[in-house]
Amino acid sequence: MILVDFLSKLLEFSLEIIPLFLLAVFIASALEEFLSTAVIEKFVGSSNPLSVGLATIIGALVPLCTCGMIPLSASLKRKKAHWIPLIGFLTAGVASSIPALLLTLLIGVEITVLRLVASLVFGFTIAYLAGFVIARTVVEADVIKKDVHAVCPESEICELCEHRTRKKLFSVPRWKEVFEDFWISLKDFAPWLIFSIVVAALITAAVPSSFIETVLGSENFFSPFIGALIGFPFYLCAGADVPLAGALLGKGASLGTVIAIMLAAPTVNIPAAGLLSRWIGRKGALIYLGISWLMASIIGIVVNIIF
Repeated sequence: MILVDFLSKLLEFSLEIIPLFLLAVFIASALEEFLSTAVIEKFVGSSNPLSVGLATIIGALVPLCTCGMIPLSASLKRKKAHWIPLIGFLTAGVASSIPALLLTLLIGVEITVLRLVASLVFGFTIAYLAGFVIARTVVEADVIKKDVHAVCPESEICELCEHRTRKKLFSVPRWKEVFEDFWISLKDFAPWLIFSIVVAALITAAVPSSFIETVLGSENFFSPFIGALIGFPFYLCAGADVPLAGALLGKGASLGTVIAIMLAAPTVNIPAAGLLSRWIGRKGALIYLGISWLMASIIGIVVNIIF
């Protein structure tokens, strides 16, 4: 019975999510190719609240995931971006993006709007908390190098970074680049999406609702703190967290816990920690990830209280 339910849910989730995921990744690739970074650069030069707010809003809509947002942020820092709006841009950008929001629509319009609003609050808050601290703990000359290898060392450079560097050296038709970016992004993100769908199907078919309600439900005040750590071992971004979040919500997890998962999973994970440590150093990365986990949990608790 459990096996039948699992296979049924696996098929159902796959048919619902994979077509929209493909569309979202393609839209992201197209926007990335034609979006000028000059627009972004205008809003990361000052620490006043208006600049930080605008940088956070732009970050939440930029169609990149962690592996793209961190190199972009490193590039903006080399162009003298201020740490505070830059951290807001980065944080909102990994917590939310156009592909992630499109996929979240599968759970519902209300939770999609809530995810966007929570991501903006998340980014704006961490901009001042983590940005202020990182600006005083990171010695740029010791950490940030002057090329793409600032985030992806030559021995470990990712295929997408290498591709984007090659684009600057050779003249290639832009729509061809869109499809190449799409294919590379698909290879990066699809395995994690499939993993999330499989886990979501397993939870739906095999995990008792009573267990989810006890651990992640609204009766457990600390459930958002647990939820914010769920994505730590996994690279759940670009909306890959949506199947898991939807399954947990359907089994009795509180709305605040699900929001905490959506905020933290793309940020507080092992791959992101590795990328951040190459850019801002181990100490800076630990500070950023710790504050991100704490704020995602607090926002989750606030959502639980309100709703």
